[in-house]
Amino acid sequence: MIQKDMIYKGIRAADPLPSGIPQEEREQAVLSRIIEAILAANEIQIPQAQEEEAADRKMLEYRHRLQYESMCFGIPYDKMKEDTEKLLKQFRKEARLELQTEQILQTVIAGEGLMVSPEELEAEAAAMAERQNLPLEMVKGFFGEDYGMLRQELLEKKAMKFLYENAVSG
Repeated sequence: MIQKDMIYKGIRAADPLPSGIPQEEREQAVLSRIIEAILAANEIQIPQAQEEEAADRKMLEYRHRLQYESMCFGIPYDKMKEDTEKLLKQFRKEARLELQTEQILQTVIAGEGLMVSPEELEAEAAAMAERQNLPLEMVKGFFGEDYGMLRQELLEKKAMKFLYENAVSG
């Protein structure tokens, strides 16, 4: 959902990390602060059903991971379980933040008219094929002819870059 009146320009985000921190980590930390600042400046509502569905998915993934680790390491699954209510509360909080962040990014993409060219998609698919040591056709087959998931990922990266580059240090 795009929120047309969202404030995302001129957000203040300090870069308080000490020097020596890798640039990618620094950018991620600053982006987290930018998202927090945007959330503080805007009321971004997420439907409760959507939030609960996302939290339930997180819980399911968590349980699957526990079962897998139990099988791999021979630890009884029962001994690995944590307090379900506590976990669900944590997963709801994480889900809400992820959904709000997604809404922020979609608003930036629409508000700034961000686009991904066919050349950018081809270049990223080729780079991905090389990184994974896979044939390009296999990568294309995974994403489909229109590169739907890859297009969305690149748009979100552009939106994050926009937010990072346009944040006011302070």
